[in-house]
Amino acid sequence: MDKATLRRLVVLTGVLSVILASGPARAATVIQSVPLLAGWNAVFLEVEPANQDPAAVLAGVAGLESVWAWNRNTSTVQFVQDPGLPVEPPPYMLAYVPGNPLITNLHAIRGETAYLVKIATGTSPQSWNVSGQPAVPKADWKPNSFNLVGFHLDRSLAPGALPTYFDFFAASPAHYLTPPLPDLPGPEIYRLDNASGTWKRAVSTDKMQPGEAFWVYSQGSSTFAGPLAVQLEQGNGLDFGAVLDQQVVVIRNDGSGPGPRTVTVRAVSGTAQLYHGQWVEQAPPATPAWRHEWRNLLTSHPALAIAAGGQHRLRVGAVRAGLASGGTFEDNVEIRDGVGMSILLPAKVRGMSTAGLWVGSVVVDKVRDNGSGSPDATAVGSPFAFRVIVHVSDDATPQVRLLRDVVQLWREGTWKADPDNVGHLVVDQPGQFVLVANPLRLGEFRGAALRDGQEVGRRISTAAFGFATPQPKSGGSFAPGSTLGFDLTLAPNDPTNPFVHQYHKDHSAKDSYEVQRLPAFEFLLDDPAGSSLAGVPFLGWGSSEVGGRYSETIRLRRANPADPSQPDPGDASYGVEVRGTFRLRRVSDVGQLQL
Repeated sequence: MDKATLRRLVVLTGVLSVILASGPARAATVIQSVPLLAGWNAVFLEVEPANQDPAAVLAGVAGLESVWAWNRNTSTVQFVQDPGLPVEPPPYMLAYVPGNPLITNLHAIRGETAYLVKIATGTSPQSWNVSGQPAVPKADWKPNSFNLVGFHLDRSLAPGALPTYFDFFAASPAHYLTPPLPDLPGPEIYRLDNASGTWKRAVSTDKMQPGEAFWVYSQGSSTFAGPLAVQLEQGNGLDFGAVLDQQVVVIRNDGSGPGPRTVTVRAVSGTAQLYHGQWVEQAPPATPAWRHEWRNLLTSHPALAIAAGGQHRLRVGAVRAGLASGGTFEDNVEIRDGVGMSILLPAKVRGMSTAGLWVGSVVVDKVRDNGSGSPDATAVGSPFAFRVIVHVSDDATPQVRLLRDVVQLWREGTWKADPDNVGHLVVDQPGQFVLVANPLRLGEFRGAALRDGQEVGRRISTAAFGFATPQPKSGGSFAPGSTLGFDLTLAPNDPTNPFVHQYHKDHSAKDSYEVQRLPAFEFLLDDPAGSSLAGVPFLGWGSSEVGGRYSETIRLRRANPADPSQPDPGDASYGVEVRGTFRLRRVSDVGQLQL
C-alpha cells in the first residue's frame, strides 16, 4: 500500500483547538488547555511539563484509553495496515495505556511533540490542562517519510488571518515540492477533517489551526521549523544563571517573500528584568553618529524587518539590580511575526549575592561650609577622587565593613584518611583564597600569586581613611535603594589623627581636634552615569558593579587641654559637608574576613 492510501483512511475525530495562557504563579510557566472529545484526538504540545510521567501529566483526564506518539527512530511511515490504529503498531508508534504496563512503552510526555489521544465513547467533552515552561521550536524531520508534526501558531489572530498550509510550507522545497499525486497537486499534507473524521489531503485554501497535529511528507532532509525560526546560543531558552548578563537570539525569516517579515519581540511580565540592545541614531552635531542603548524589553518592543531568507541577531541582556540574592526570576519572551507564528522563549535570571570585596572610588565635586550660612553646596574647581574598600559578609545577616587595607592570600586545604583505601589520603577541606584584614595574621597563610618566583599576597589599600581596624556600618544596608552609613571618629590624640605630628611643635595632641567623619553611600537602582561604561551600556549594574550618590559630614572639636584624648566639652563643633558620586566593583566573592 503506497502513501497515497493515507487520504482514504479513517483514523481520528475531535476538535483540534488549543488555548495557551500564561500561568499566574511563575512567569515562565504556561498552561496549555487541550479540548478532548470522545474518540481520537490529535494534539501538538507546546509546553514542557515539569513532571513528564504520563500518569502525572494525564491525571484527571476522564475516559482515557490510550495515548500514542510517533516513534521517529523506526523506519519511515509510508502506509497504514489497520484503520483502527493511528499508524503501524509498535515499534512505529509508542503507546501509553493506563493500567497496562505490557503495552505501555511511552514513558514520558514531552513538549514540541504531537500526540494521538483516545477517549472512551460516551465521555463528555473536557479540557486537558498541561502546565510547564514553553517548548522551543526545533526541526526534527525524518527524511523520505511522513512526519506527525505541529507548529507554534499565533492564537491572537482571527481564524481567517492564519496562514494556509500551502503558504506556510511554500519556502521549504523538502515539503512543498514533493512529487504531487496526479489528482491532488501541491505538498503532501494530511489533516483531520472534523466533519468526516478522516485524514484528508490539504488543499490550497485550507487554513492551519493552533495546536493542530497533522502528517507532512519530507522529501529528503529538512531543517524547516516554520517561516519564523529562532536559534539560541545554548539550551532550550534564555538561561542567564548567576553569571551571564547577555545572550544572542538569532531570528530567521525562513518564509517566502515578496517583502520583509516584521517581527516584534517583548517580555511578558518583566520579572527577570530583560533588556534588548539596539543602535540609535544621534542628531547632529552629536558624535558618534550612532550609539548603542539597552532598553527594557517589557516596555520597549523592537520591530524587526527581516527579509525573506534573512536573519537578525537580537542581543538580550539581564539586569540584576534589585533582584533578591539567590532567587530565580522567570519570564517569557514572545517573538511573533503578525502573520501566523508566535514563539515563546523561557528566560531565567538568578539574583546575585552582594557578599565579597568591593573596591571603587568616590569623586567629590561639591562642598559646603556649615558656618557659611548657605544651604547650598558649591561646586569645586577641580573634583577630588579617593579609593573606597567595602566588604560584605555572607552571613545570614550580612556584616558590612569599611576597610583601610586588605590582603588576599591562600589558605592550604586539609587532608584526611581515605576510609575506603587504607594508607591513602583524600581532601577534607579544599584550599581557598582568604581576605586578611589583620596584619598580625598574615603569617598564617600563603601567598596568592607569584612575583619573581616568590609567593606574594595581593594588597589593596586606601589613604583616604585613618582608622586602624575595619569599621562596621552605623546604619542602612548594602543594597539598591538604601543608604549605607559609617561613623568614623578619631580621638584628638589618635596616632592616625591628621592634626597630630610627633615632629612638629604645633601638631601636639593638646593642640589637636577630634575628627568625626560621617560618610554615606546612597545606592541607586540606575547608574548615575547613564547606565554606560565608556559609552557602552553596562548590564552588570546592581550585581557586579554598584554606585550612586556620596555625601560626607566632617566635624572638628578641639582637644580638651586637661585630657588631650577627649574633645573640649565647651567647644562648638565646626564642620563641612562634601558631596559627589561613587562606584564600586566586586573584585572577590570571598564572604568572610580574617580579622
